[in-house]
Amino acid sequence: MMIHLGLNFYTVFLFRWGGQEWCRPSCIPITFILVLIVLVVLLPLLDHAPEKSSLNATYLANESVMSQRMSDCRLGLVESIPIGLAYPNGSAEHPTTFATWMDLIGMARNSVEIASLYWTMNREDIYPDDSAYEGETVLKALLEAGRDRGIALRIAQNVPSELSPNINTEYLAKKANAVVRSLNFAALIGGGVLHTKLWLIDRTHVYLGSANMDWRSLTQVKELGIVAYNCSCIANDLAKIFDSSPPPFSPEGRTGDIDAILRCIERAEKFIYVAVMDYFPLTLYTPKRKYWPVIDDALRAAAIERKVEIRLLINKGRYSAASEDYFLKALEDLTNSFSNVKIEVRRFTVPTNASFDKIPYSRIYHNKFMVTETTAYIGTSNWSGDYFTTTAGIGVIFEDADPRNDNSIRDQLEAVFVRDWTSDYAHPLNASCENLLIPKKTLLRSQIVPPLQHQQSESNY
Repeated sequence: MMIHLGLNFYTVFLFRWGGQEWCRPSCIPITFILVLIVLVVLLPLLDHAPEKSSLNATYLANESVMSQRMSDCRLGLVESIPIGLAYPNGSAEHPTTFATWMDLIGMARNSVEIASLYWTMNREDIYPDDSAYEGETVLKALLEAGRDRGIALRIAQNVPSELSPNINTEYLAKKANAVVRSLNFAALIGGGVLHTKLWLIDRTHVYLGSANMDWRSLTQVKELGIVAYNCSCIANDLAKIFDSSPPPFSPEGRTGDIDAILRCIERAEKFIYVAVMDYFPLTLYTPKRKYWPVIDDALRAAAIERKVEIRLLINKGRYSAASEDYFLKALEDLTNSFSNVKIEVRRFTVPTNASFDKIPYSRIYHNKFMVTETTAYIGTSNWSGDYFTTTAGIGVIFEDADPRNDNSIRDQLEAVFVRDWTSDYAHPLNASCENLLIPKKTLLRSQIVPPLQHQQSESNY
C-alpha cells in the first residue's frame, strides 16, 4: 500500500470482484477500480493540521491481500424512484435509498458519519406533504441511534444559509449529541459548496450517491447511489478523508474527479452513456460565466476520432435552464458531420401532478453517472464547470476485467441507463415533455404510507 497526502485526492483499489445479485469477490472475478475524489474536503472535522505533500493516492494492488480483506464485502446499486414514476414489469430494479439508509442506521454499533450539502428531512423544512414520511423516518432513526443506543453521530455539512438553515442537524446536536461541523467555502476560497453525499457506518459500511439529506431525495427526486456492506478497506480509506484531508486547491482548476471522468471517456471504444441532471460546458455560478469545454471536448473527440456512440440523458423540468438545449443540440448536431458519428440526446422528465407541483425543487432526474462498455462511474457532481473547480464531490469508478461476468456493477448500471433511456419519460430534444402527468390510476406511495405522527418534543420543530 502507498499513501500520499496533498492537493488532489485520487484513490485506486485494484482487486478481483464479481457476484450474482450482490457483487462478491469470492464469486465471479473482475477488476474493480475505485477512484475517490474530493476537491475541497472536510476541513472543519480536523483536530490537527495534516501533513502536506504533492498528491493524495492510495494504491491497493495486492490482489491476495485485497481478496482476504474483501471476502465478506458486498456492493450494490440503490435508487430513489419518485412517487408516480413506474417502469414496466421486468425492468432493472434495486433497493431504495430509504430502505438502504434505514438498514445502515440499524446496523450501526459504534458510529454514523455523514457528509452532506444540507439537511431538510422534515415536511416543515420544505412543504407539508405526506411524501416527507420517509425523510422524517430516517431523521427519527438517527435521533434514536444517537440518543437511545449511544451511537456516535458525526456530521460534516455546508455552512448553513437562509435557504438551508440546517435545523435538523442543530436538533441532532442538541438531542442526540451529534458532532456537527460546517464548511464555509466562501471564506476558504471565495465560493463553492460541499456537494458530497457520503455515509460511513462503523468504518465498515458505506453509502455514496446523488441523494441529499432531503426528504425529497427519497420520494420526489430520481436518485442513484451505491452501498457497500462489510467493506472496511473502502470505508477506512474514506474515513481518512473524513478525518484528515486538507482542502486541495488546484492551481489549474481541475481535480482528480474530472481526470477520472476524462479517463473513462478516453478509454471507451464502443459507447459512452451519460445520465446527469445538468450538462453545461460553462461555469454557472461564478460572477462572470466562463466557457468550460473540458468534458464537451472529450465527448466530441470520442465520437469523431474513435467513432464511439454517445448518449446523453439529461433532466428536463420546471427548473431546467432554456439555454441548456442549445449546448446539447450543438453536441447532437455533430451526428450529421461525418459518417459513423453518433451522438444522441434525450431529456428525462419525472411525471408530476398539481399536488406535487406545490413542492419546490421536486420531480427532478438527479442521477450523476456514466457507463461505457468496460467502465462505470458514479458521482455526486452535476456536469458543469463549477462542480469540478470549486465544489467538493466524490466519485467511484468500476472497471470490468472479465467480460464473462454478466452481473457486475457496470452491467447493472448499463441496465439502469437503458431502462431510463427507453422509458416513456425520456424524449428527444425537440419534444415537449415538461408537463408529463402522473396517470390518475397510479397508486401513490403517499396514499399507502401513513404520515409520521409528530412528537413536539422529538421531531416537530
